[in-house]
Amino acid sequence: MIKRMAALISVLFMLIVLAGCGGNGSAGTAGEPGGNGAERSRTVNIGCNYRPTTMDPHDLRNWSSTIHAMFTFENLIYSDHAGKYMPRLAENWDVSEDGTTWTFNLRKGVSFHNGDAFDADDVVFTVERVVNNKDLYYTGMYAPTMMAAERVDEYTVKIIFSEPNPDANNAFNSLYIISKETYEELGDSYFHDQYCYGTGPWVLDEWVDGQNSRFHKNPDYWNKAEYDPYFDEVVLQYISEDSSAIAAHLSGTLDMYATNGGISMDLVPLYNGTEDKIELFEYEADVAYQLALSFKEGSVWNDEKTRKAFDLALDRQAIVDTIFGGTGATIPVGYFHKIMVGYDDTLGHPEYDPERARQLLTESAYDGRPIEIMINNTTIQADDVALAVVDMANAIGFNFSFTKEELAVFTERQNDGRYDIYLLSMSQSDRPFRNLERMMLNYNKHDYVNEELYGIIRDTMGANGMDADRREELAKQANRIIFEEKAPTIVLIWKSMTQAQNRGITGIDYWPDGLLNFAYVDWEKKG
Repeated sequence: MIKRMAALISVLFMLIVLAGCGGNGSAGTAGEPGGNGAERSRTVNIGCNYRPTTMDPHDLRNWSSTIHAMFTFENLIYSDHAGKYMPRLAENWDVSEDGTTWTFNLRKGVSFHNGDAFDADDVVFTVERVVNNKDLYYTGMYAPTMMAAERVDEYTVKIIFSEPNPDANNAFNSLYIISKETYEELGDSYFHDQYCYGTGPWVLDEWVDGQNSRFHKNPDYWNKAEYDPYFDEVVLQYISEDSSAIAAHLSGTLDMYATNGGISMDLVPLYNGTEDKIELFEYEADVAYQLALSFKEGSVWNDEKTRKAFDLALDRQAIVDTIFGGTGATIPVGYFHKIMVGYDDTLGHPEYDPERARQLLTESAYDGRPIEIMINNTTIQADDVALAVVDMANAIGFNFSFTKEELAVFTERQNDGRYDIYLLSMSQSDRPFRNLERMMLNYNKHDYVNEELYGIIRDTMGANGMDADRREELAKQANRIIFEEKAPTIVLIWKSMTQAQNRGITGIDYWPDGLLNFAYVDWEKKG
């Protein structure tokens, strides 16, 4: 209650300040927030609680960077994040009988923003870039077995894997095609200097780190028949504090507020009374608040009893009730969410037993050393969750604290293994095994190593993974091992999502895995 009142006071103060400044008047017409009776502005303002950390479309280490890439670059195929894949820069494709070779027939008449014509050479060059640069996030996450691309003719390409790849559709959905000619001229300045010439519906004008990004409509977009938006400009405004973003939305400075992890449940009531102008989208997603444990040499988590004592100390129901309002989250069943392959309801919920936790901790190898939970400034209610975890763990004899980092620092420490444990919200529905493989293989210098689990994961991504029934069986085996071993990560809760947008805004993708896409934003009242 105190927190909600403080947020309300903050919002009211922000509204007074914005009213005094006059706002920008760009978010609506009469009857819309920020309207003044004039024609609806051709600029749409979208508030985000996270900011991109790179413009390189092959090194996207957080969803904010991916959102940015989706405005300007495009992929061969496009996913609805619920299992359906549709043509994008490829008109159609087929797969060899052994599942290792994918042949794409490319779309003709497509140009990059600077006028370069799109053809097979760009796809081959893009594949060669990711295959030959193992440090790129894309390569390790989506295509460690991608070997090469071959130009068949100007608009036909073959992409070859070293083994059958059941996740190939997702790999191609995540492969943003760049211009061979431009990269050969500019090198990495293509991204670092913000040229970012893609084939997408929007052209980047400016990225001001930590503040905003501006895009103008691509006048020569190849897919205008399906997407020719009312808006001439999109502005992404990066606002890290929920209360400030909601104040901006209520005042009319923003047309929508879309936040990684959803709007905090204790702040949703601030939208009460705006139902005629602002629409709240509430939906269940498979976004997990996960506690990732470090297994570097000397880590306390190398001891199984220490891990299990920690898990038993976590009162997940109290976290659901007190932090997420009882309806904004659910207690997990096993490790995988119910929309994921491998979900197994026979595993049941994690136990909460503080007395047994204390006993296990006294029997464990834990020596009382300090343990720090690392969180970042973009995970919704991470402070509240981390504080609850600290209190619960310390109540049975641990010595926990937490630290909060900017996302860039968080990611750097995560990649380098400079953490004891970190809290992160993330989805795994479209790539559960690739995520696990990345933790175990790419990061095995500080993460969990389990030969049985790793063998199962590799099996799901090989020939056996091409068989849906076999893949499901293997996934359930992996689910059981992770749930029982409490490693390499512990799922705390599954979170539901609430997002807010002005009535009349259309084209926003609220995907079931908790991710969002604004690149096809539009206005229903075009006339």
